[in-house]
Amino acid sequence: MLLAANINLNSASKDKLSGLPLSASQVDDIYSFINQRNGIVTIYDLLEIESLTIKDINKLKPLVDIN
Repeated sequence: MLLAANINLNSASKDKLSGLPLSASQVDDIYSFINQRNGIVTIYDLLEIESLTIKDINKLKPLVDIN
């Protein structure tokens, strides 16, 4: 069985982010937020996005990296 590598939020394309367990509007919000800020330092920075909750962040944690 092949394991997929985690998605690096700071360098991922919108297409790559679309594979995450989020709605299309949440993906758009994340992509825009990261590009406007030139990256994020911690996944918890995403809590500044109105469409995301701590539950969404907890779903993302095992699937993403931040470099």
